[in-house]
Amino acid sequence: MAERLDHLVKTESWTYRTSKKKDSEYVTDPTLLAEQRPKLYPTQFKVPAIAQWVRERTGTSFTKSALYQFLHGERLQPRTVIANGLADFWRIDSRLLDLNSPVEDPNAGVDELDPLEHRLYELMTEVGFQGVKPREVKASLDGSTEAGKYQFLAVLEGLREHQRQQRPDLT
Repeated sequence: MAERLDHLVKTESWTYRTSKKKDSEYVTDPTLLAEQRPKLYPTQFKVPAIAQWVRERTGTSFTKSALYQFLHGERLQPRTVIANGLADFWRIDSRLLDLNSPVEDPNAGVDELDPLEHRLYELMTEVGFQGVKPREVKASLDGSTEAGKYQFLAVLEGLREHQRQQRPDLT
């Protein structure tokens, strides 16, 4: 757990602000980030801010010292509500913070997909479906007809094209 949290705090806790002032606004809109990134100021969320966010989001008494204890390996596993709050903060699957869940290769099962399923998986990832795993795509499409799969493919291609029109930097 300590290694996982350490990685998240050090590398995945960066965001942008409109100015160097501490009271300036955070920028989270992807379009605004793409357009104005050179004018924005990178900043990193520190442990106290992360703990406060989780505390406010979950309504639990989660302190910065508790988060430091997890980071240093002094405490091994947070309660489920805390783990879910931390996962929400980083927008990751909460199973990544559960020591009882093995960390698996996110691309495991790609070679089991037929060409159409593989294309669907690629498009799902490209348009921003988070946490989609190849094996889940295969299992979800198991009962579908070829026509249904092609209809789903058309929807995903339409989403991708719409995103590309909205954000030319994605091409």
